[in-house]
Amino acid sequence: MKSSPTIRDLARASGLSRSTISAALNNQANISAATKAKVFKLAEEMGYRKDAKVSELMGYLRQPRDSKDLLPLGWLYCNEDPLEWQRHVWRAPLFTGARDHAEKLGYRIEEFWLSAPGMTPKRMRSILQTRSVRGLILAPPFDAKAFSEFDYTGFSCAEVQNDPEHMNFHAALPDFTYNFDLAWEEAVRRGYKRPGFASIQEVASYQNEKRESRYFWRQQSLAPEDRLPIFPYTQQDPGLEQSLCSWVQEMKPDVLFINNMRIYNILKRAGFSFPTDIGLISLNCIREYSSHCSGIDQRSEEQGEAAVDILLGQIRRGETGVPDITRSLQIKGRWVDFGTA
Repeated sequence: MKSSPTIRDLARASGLSRSTISAALNNQANISAATKAKVFKLAEEMGYRKDAKVSELMGYLRQPRDSKDLLPLGWLYCNEDPLEWQRHVWRAPLFTGARDHAEKLGYRIEEFWLSAPGMTPKRMRSILQTRSVRGLILAPPFDAKAFSEFDYTGFSCAEVQNDPEHMNFHAALPDFTYNFDLAWEEAVRRGYKRPGFASIQEVASYQNEKRESRYFWRQQSLAPEDRLPIFPYTQQDPGLEQSLCSWVQEMKPDVLFINNMRIYNILKRAGFSFPTDIGLISLNCIREYSSHCSGIDQRSEEQGEAAVDILLGQIRRGETGVPDITRSLQIKGRWVDFGTA
């Protein structure tokens, strides 16, 4: 007998996250009417039915509770602007995924700004202890001096990130190798034979050139004349628009891998049509935050969920402080199609 489809099945079929599917099915106000209609229609087509017992349990878990009923976890970050991470297209869903998952498990996540004016690592440690915070999720970016000066003794810690260079704790992060291979295979499946890669050097550096090295490795399957060099650029490059367009005209890639939407915007302004003139594949699509470019959804919300699970495992085992050996849980992304490749 065929089993009834699950929320995971609906998420896979729709390209939406499990939390979005669940929220839509429960008619939550933060989900748009169009998304709800799409989810309800798909649920009906696939024969999805709610489990009454599970719904009853989840209804109980979602009931408003006093904050004292939820155990505190800390979200520790060092942005210069305390609201920057909330506006960031992939850092914001990291927090959303972690927060929602923690609440389902009986925890609440409180935000702590380590680089606030007048804040010191010693003072922050005292605040966390006063609020009975035993576990911390460290959020990017990780190159701030305050992170290295903080005393983590007595705290269980996990990182949610995409910065292997600065990984000091067990972490949830994207599976960069799998994700690039998936993007490459989708390009090949679409018939592209001369791919290029516009790589922002700030990202390449702190990701240990994982995508770039994979690009060179996958080029071995191409004809020698189709193995294009990487187009490197920096975030603050004032001449990027001219140099990028010149590189594309000279190298003539039929598809371009990108890891920053600035490239999309430059080519769009220059009059390129996707995929008519050139295919465009983003290695960091944001499912609910962008509908511009086909590519890899790195599943940021699931990455946040995984960080909570890593952290709670350490708390249960009584593991605190900086570990001698770090372990990472790599989240495999998925292909999303917005018609540019």
